[in-house]
Amino acid sequence: MENYDPDLIPIQEFKILHTLATDPNASAPNAVRQVLNLTTTELSSKNTNDWPRNHFESDVAWNIGTLIIDIAANTEPVQQPKLLDFISRLQKVTVKDPKTGRRLSVGISDIFGRICRRLGCMLLIIVISLITNPTPQRN
Repeated sequence: MENYDPDLIPIQEFKILHTLATDPNASAPNAVRQVLNLTTTELSSKNTNDWPRNHFESDVAWNIGTLIIDIAANTEPVQQPKLLDFISRLQKVTVKDPKTGRRLSVGISDIFGRICRRLGCMLLIIVISLITNPTPQRN
């Protein structure tokens, strides 16, 4: 499979995003539903009472935030619009604690903010620019 870390290939988040990028029948709304199912499962296994300000650290969100960049970098520009649609839809999702019903702040926008601080905003801007403005193909 392209240039992916072999440790990432077996995880469910990779399978969701890779399928979205490569399967013509895959859809962003379905991918978002799958990520929400993973997130709900993750939430059910954690003690949400200890989280400050209704925020939780999510392995699923971190994996999605990291993998979206890796998969976009390994995907032809013509296959990237569904990834952008996925990001756009995921940013609008409200995650609720399945135990208490309270709103939790977690999502791709939080993760991209953390990635931006860690890697530097310029790198993130370059990646997004490459995704949204593909280089013309040379013959």
